[in-house]
Amino acid sequence: MKIKDLMTSPAHTVGRDTAFKDIADLLRRQRISAVPVVDGGGKLVGVIAEADLNEGRAASTAADLMTSPAVAIGPEALASEGARLLRQTRVKRLPVVDRRGRVVGMVTAGDLLKMFQRSDVELRREIRALLTRVWPDETVEAKVKAGVVTLSGNVASPAEAAVMADVVTTVPGVVGVDNRLRVVRRDRDRGDRESWDVMGKFLPR
Repeated sequence: MKIKDLMTSPAHTVGRDTAFKDIADLLRRQRISAVPVVDGGGKLVGVIAEADLNEGRAASTAADLMTSPAVAIGPEALASEGARLLRQTRVKRLPVVDRRGRVVGMVTAGDLLKMFQRSDVELRREIRALLTRVWPDETVEAKVKAGVVTLSGNVASPAEAAVMADVVTTVPGVVGVDNRLRVVRRDRDRGDRESWDVMGKFLPR
């Protein structure tokens, strides 16, 4: 799931010269907690949140109130990336901008929360189908508890184990991945198998 699948578009925006009162009225009328500030071409130049209004009552325009540069995200970014960005920056909304920096939408913490409201059974079913489709020759088990996926089984290389875990993290609703995959190699001369975990430690059989 990508940001463009969750964002609200078009987004409400204001210009640099928008008056304090008009910004406050917009936030109240639309019941939103932040608004992007754009230039004449629609490009993002800053963001004004409710806290900025409370702290900047002496300011008269958006240019005086806004936080700049603003934290933003692209519409093609994964929803999981947006969730991480919100946690890192501790904001509630992110402007969504295209490649030219123009605002094309807004995504909120509530929007991103929707992707985590999936049952463990649903997640396990989707992950198993994904692993079977992409790695039909590997025997891998995926267990899910509270959104955390535990991967176990044998794979051919550490790189494959890492890629498999990365792919699973992109499934909407996955909170984390506990990678317990083992690398199994065959000795061509002896014909026996040796196992290592993904950290390279030998596992006796």
